[in-house]
Amino acid sequence: MLLALLIQSFEVNAKDFGTVGTTFKIEEQDMLSEIKGKLSDMERRGIIAQILTGMEKAARKTVMHPKPVEGIRNATENNTRMFDPTYTLSQDVMDQEGRLIHKAGTTMNPLDNVTLDRPLIFISGTNREQVRWAVNKSKELNGKIILTSGSAIELMRDYQHQFYFDQQGMISSRLKIQVVPSIVTQEGDMLSVEEIALNKNN
Repeated sequence: MLLALLIQSFEVNAKDFGTVGTTFKIEEQDMLSEIKGKLSDMERRGIIAQILTGMEKAARKTVMHPKPVEGIRNATENNTRMFDPTYTLSQDVMDQEGRLIHKAGTTMNPLDNVTLDRPLIFISGTNREQVRWAVNKSKELNGKIILTSGSAIELMRDYQHQFYFDQQGMISSRLKIQVVPSIVTQEGDMLSVEEIALNKNN
C-alpha cells in the first residue's frame, strides 16, 4: 500500500522539466539472440559436432577403460586377515518425518542386517594370469569378480563371464584391499580377506 501511494504521488506531482544535456539512444543487444547466433555459427562450422564427438569418445574411453584403483599391488605372500566392517555414525540418522532412527556416535555393523551372499574376488584385469585364475575360482565358489584395473567390458567379451569394476576404489578402500588377488568372504559378523600370491601356488 505504501509503495502504491508513493507511485501515485509521484505521478500526480510529476512535471516536464524539458531536456537537460545531450541524449543518446540506448541500444541494448539481446544477449539471448547473441548466444543463439554464436551457437548457430558454431553449428554451421561443425564445431558443436566436434565437441559432441569428443565428449562421446571420452565417455566411451572411461567406460571401456576406467581409471585403475590407486595403491593396489600384486600379492607376493599368502595371507589371511579379518576385517571388522563396524563403523560409527558421524551424525544423527532421521526418517522421512524427522524422527530419530540412530543417534550420532552409534556404532553399526552392516553384517547384522545383511549377508554377503557371494565371495568377492578382487583382481587386476590387466593381469591375464589373475583373470584366468579368477574365472575358474568364480565358477568354483560362485564368486563375483571385481576389477581394480582393466576393462570389464573387454573381459566379458573375451571370457563370456561377468566382471565388475571397483569404480573410484570405493569397495577396495572400504575393505582396505591393498593387494590382489584377494578373496573376501563372510565369517559371522566379520569379513575374511584372503590374499593370494599366485606365483606361490603354481
